[in-house]
Amino acid sequence: MKRTRILPIALAVCTAALLAGCSSVGGTAATVNGDRFAQRDFEAELTAQRDNERYWNASQQNAPGTENEDAVPATLAADWLTRHIYTEIVAQSPLGRRSKPDAATRERVESQLAQTPGWNAFPARFRKDLVESNAIAIAAQRALAGPEPGDAELAAFFETYRSQICPSGEVVSHILVASQAEATAVLAQLAGGADFATLAKERSTDTGSGAAGGGLGCLGAQQFVTEFDQAAQALAVGGTSGPVQTQYGWHVIRVEAATYAALRNDVAGAYRQVADAKFQRWVQRRVAAAKVRVNPQYGTWRRSRGGFKVVAPTTPAPAVRPAPQPTGATGILGSRGTPNP
Repeated sequence: MKRTRILPIALAVCTAALLAGCSSVGGTAATVNGDRFAQRDFEAELTAQRDNERYWNASQQNAPGTENEDAVPATLAADWLTRHIYTEIVAQSPLGRRSKPDAATRERVESQLAQTPGWNAFPARFRKDLVESNAIAIAAQRALAGPEPGDAELAAFFETYRSQICPSGEVVSHILVASQAEATAVLAQLAGGADFATLAKERSTDTGSGAAGGGLGCLGAQQFVTEFDQAAQALAVGGTSGPVQTQYGWHVIRVEAATYAALRNDVAGAYRQVADAKFQRWVQRRVAAAKVRVNPQYGTWRRSRGGFKVVAPTTPAPAVRPAPQPTGATGILGSRGTPNP
């Protein structure tokens, strides 16, 4: 069995998150290539997030040392403004202007964002704008990547990058059962000519891999629990193990040569990673060429290790809770978007 890995799966609202307090409602938060983002609109979004008690408490982002409990850390306001700037830069590009997300993309984004604590307590306009900005970012990325690849394109991609996709050149499968006797029975069926993938679908208690014919993907070093890993590494290509006991039960393990068919999901994932990297490089080129000015109350626009961003003031003025804003305030989130930098 694979060791469990916990990965972050949050979208923009979860990563940009809680913001710095602001004190004025006039003026400009930032300008991007001459286009102005009103400070009033920016502060309206800060208010929407700070006033969402469930979201605020769940985020646990209230910076220690902030004297005013109602204030929002200045560094997080800078992060949120950075997101707006990236949003505007993508929106101004020809690619951004022609990127039109479909209903399915919007629904998928909204379904993911709905997992955010307090999501339904946000103002409807705030939720709509955030869904739209993320959906347009996805549409822009797809437009840059081109049509979804078919099997022919993915198979060619696998042949080009097989050493990176599966360095060992081997894939591993298993059939998991509850007892040694059951594992022995599985081996007897295999010896009698039964198909491994069919038996995995019929008998494996690991229903996830069982549905895929027992496939667990590329065999890598220390990828599985110790007993399983040692047994799998000892097998030659085409070999099948005897019963192997782990904390999950009893396994019958098989190792075979890596092929596109055996690794299709991994290949598709690697292909998407390449497309993601291409999009990020495109975004960073646009950002580097943009003319950006930031209200010094929120910081300065600088190049950092991960790209350009708003860097919060070193000694910011005391933060105060954002003042309530009129409903319907809008900013560059509306119908525009880019992933968090």
